[in-house]
Amino acid sequence: MDKQRLKSLDILRGAAILLVFLNHIEPRVSPAVASLHGTTGFIFWHVKQIGWTGVDLFFVISGFLISGLLFNELETTGRLNWWRFWMRRGFKIWPSYLLLLLVLAITGTTKYIDYATPLTVIRSVGTHLLFLQNYISTGNPNGPTWSLAIEEYFYILLPIALTGLALLAARSSRKWSSYIPGFTLLVVLACLTLRYLKLKSGTLEDADYSRTHLRIDALMIGVYLNYLLRTNAGLVRWIGQHRGPSLLAAGAMIFPAFFFNRIHPYMFTIGFPLLSVGFSVVLLLVYQGLLKPIEANPVMTGVSKVGLWSYNIYLWHYFVVLLPLPFYGALSQMLGRTVHNTGLLIAGQAGLFIATSILIGAVMTWLVENPCLKIRNRLFPSESRIMRAAPEKAG
Repeated sequence: MDKQRLKSLDILRGAAILLVFLNHIEPRVSPAVASLHGTTGFIFWHVKQIGWTGVDLFFVISGFLISGLLFNELETTGRLNWWRFWMRRGFKIWPSYLLLLLVLAITGTTKYIDYATPLTVIRSVGTHLLFLQNYISTGNPNGPTWSLAIEEYFYILLPIALTGLALLAARSSRKWSSYIPGFTLLVVLACLTLRYLKLKSGTLEDADYSRTHLRIDALMIGVYLNYLLRTNAGLVRWIGQHRGPSLLAAGAMIFPAFFFNRIHPYMFTIGFPLLSVGFSVVLLLVYQGLLKPIEANPVMTGVSKVGLWSYNIYLWHYFVVLLPLPFYGALSQMLGRTVHNTGLLIAGQAGLFIATSILIGAVMTWLVENPCLKIRNRLFPSESRIMRAAPEKAG
């Protein structure tokens, strides 16, 4: 993949984090949003509603890119080095995540550690170290880390599954890649069935949208997209040749999220996979150069920077209004006292929230993520790179 393609993917990541920001413009960011009613309120709350899909876009992108690394290794060596793959992902995710947990523990910001007894302390910390916080019965106190839990277990399971498919292929006359469509269908149907059973049980709760076994299909759909690209499927060529109709179809699959929340019966069943397919179409078009004509635009360059820092922005943004950051609280309160127009006040406080989140994310990327990635590349050099060139035909 060339540098222009890389920038396009960063722009898409930037768009995903901006959607997440949109979803979190709520009373804790700007108390004035609670007063929005009528036409203005209707528009605001439904536009804000679509923001929750930013995480699903991240899932699709992650599945697409991570599978590319594994596909490349299988094609090159005929096997997968699980340990190297897991350690490379660990060096990407763990340092910033562990620092966040440490800061939240020291400041007591989310009170995620239960200090009642030594056992409850171990249980609280262990739950987050093992990425099981999305199964805490009383809800995850550390907000967006639920999506990291899903991705972590996907990173553990995918190379194991692909190795199984390769071993299965070795016992037959088929290529390992020919099993990808069936395996994808199996994962999607399994998640769909589990969500349907949860819905029918009458025990559906808000936190169920974050359970790993109910949401991992979004990442698998990203894997399937990479497979389609590598096999140069006719569908891929058709989408590339018919951008307008393809974008309309993608928009139709994404549009219901303007009106339905994450545990609405439609979204919780077929809505999730359709949303992922819609985002996959967008990702495919971006990969094929949809944004190339505007990549040099200063605004797009800024969005690509946000995408470059997106992991740490996502990790820390939720806690900006909770952490004891004197400058943030003082500026937000000053805006509340001096700005009397509701629209300007919301825009000002939301802008402060977004700017502070981006600043912290950029600093954490420079201070924590980038140095750790350099160490990773020395200790665990990559066998293959998805971003080297357009995907080749699978083996």
